[in-house]
Amino acid sequence: MKKARSIALTLALIWILVKLVFFFLGRSSFGYEVGVLVNMLFILITIAATLWFKYKEVTLADSTFLDDLKDGMKHAGMYIIIVLAFTFLFLKVIEPDFLESKVREGVQAMTEHLEIPGNFEKIKAESPAPDTVTKEYIIERTEETRRQLLSVGVTMSLSLFALFAVSMLYAVLTTLLFRKVLLK
Repeated sequence: MKKARSIALTLALIWILVKLVFFFLGRSSFGYEVGVLVNMLFILITIAATLWFKYKEVTLADSTFLDDLKDGMKHAGMYIIIVLAFTFLFLKVIEPDFLESKVREGVQAMTEHLEIPGNFEKIKAESPAPDTVTKEYIIERTEETRRQLLSVGVTMSLSLFALFAVSMLYAVLTTLLFRKVLLK
């Protein structure tokens, strides 16, 4: 299982390098989107490698479904914790303006949306108090909402939940694939 642990650590370091390359190229926003997809791939590889190395040492009869699930999640969890620790450092120290730029992008998009004829009137009509709604009010509310949702704490919490949910799904599917198809 030391090989599986080293694969999880290696993949986490590769992800960190990919993230830093995009940062130094000035493409952090694109790197964020690519980082999500690379994370999903690396979690899958980590779980599959864990089971692959496990079944080189034991037979199918020596292990249960839950043991396989636990082993896959253990190494995926190690990968996720390393990635989240780096993400926290990235958002707090390396590029603290990243989330703020996302807030500005959202406010700009809302401003452009309100400039399209008929959109402001539609939003105003849907409001519970249409007499008090102004374009400035809508933009302020958009900015306030985006600041709350794009704080480091909320971003880290959602990332933790999403990565563990994906890893749980991948662990179940990979374990089923190994037990029902590859090891028969």
